[in-house]
Amino acid sequence: MNNKTTKHTAIRVAGLIALTAIITLTLFSCSSGGGVGTLTLTDIPSKYNGKYVGLEASGINTESNLWGARSINPEKGELFFVRISGGRAVIPLWDETERGFARYSGSGRFEMEIWIFDGETEDSEELVELEFESVRISNGSGTISYIDADEIYEE
Repeated sequence: MNNKTTKHTAIRVAGLIALTAIITLTLFSCSSGGGVGTLTLTDIPSKYNGKYVGLEASGINTESNLWGARSINPEKGELFFVRISGGRAVIPLWDETERGFARYSGSGRFEMEIWIFDGETEDSEELVELEFESVRISNGSGTISYIDADEIYEE
């Protein structure tokens, strides 16, 4: 092999290694559940698989007010909720600021209301409301169990 071929081969190998690392990190971060700006709700009864979940949280020791939804359309005031699968849901947390909504990355304790709906928007039928008096979010993420709710209201 000449030097030009060796150089191109080395670049291709380095590129493949970098691509493999990116794919591996992406798969790991997606499969591990939460992440920055998420709340993982576990132990949801199986009858709610395929339904949708969203939340609202008020800071106890922080000024932040959070919304939990797959996405938010602030112009129309619409929330699009997260589908429940396998008895759990990973809910993106959105901090409502003066400039709009941003993924939450802070820490604090929150009073939280979580709703399970029949469809992906607030216009859908509400099936359950959960109330949590104090939920800890650390570095933008947290995990809570359905069965640890302080109050559960089923329709």
